[in-house]
Amino acid sequence: MKVSITIDCTPDEARAFLGLPDVSPLHDEWVQKTKSIMETQSFPQSAEEMTKTWGQMGVQFQDHFVKLMNQAAMSAYKPSKDL
Repeated sequence: MKVSITIDCTPDEARAFLGLPDVSPLHDEWVQKTKSIMETQSFPQSAEEMTKTWGQMGVQFQDHFVKLMNQAAMSAYKPSKDL
């Protein structure tokens, strides 16, 4: 048996239905701050510095995410005493 369900909704409606927070104000603020930084600083030098900074944060986030997933996997795995 095969059942298909098609839901026609916007991303905002889907987030609200799933109970996810509306982060659009945070996103708009981040875009505005990024624009102001890009406009006030000379682009070639600041772009390189910005890329280095964001790259480091990305690596740190990735490492933290991997540790979090490992901890979750280890806490979910409980070996049986029969082994």
